[in-house]
Amino acid sequence: MDASVFHPVGRPTAIARPTILFVGAIVENKGAKVLVEAALRLRKKYPDLLLRMIGKGGPDLMEQIDAMIQAANAQDNVEFLGFVALEKLPDYYRSAHLFCSPAAEFEGFGQVFLEAMA
Repeated sequence: MDASVFHPVGRPTAIARPTILFVGAIVENKGAKVLVEAALRLRKKYPDLLLRMIGKGGPDLMEQIDAMIQAANAQDNVEFLGFVALEKLPDYYRSAHLFCSPAAEFEGFGQVFLEAMA
């Protein structure tokens, strides 16, 4: 992890839309589906919530997640960006209020932290 690139630069403004960031493979063992379920629940309290997901997912899980989003009429609350080049990632981290990686529930320890350090 390059700390000269991945570092905070202020905080998102209070006016900004509450944003949760997920970066990783959009697969079951990374907790992607659990995170979408949580974001859909949080919409009751934060109707403008944005869950921004960076990474690729398998078609079966993506179909399940898309069906959940459609059923909740939450198309404006979840954004899938696919692959994002490494040099653009810091801006996404900085624009989020929260980074969430629920993988530890499924992996025993969040591999994303080790993967980020590799």
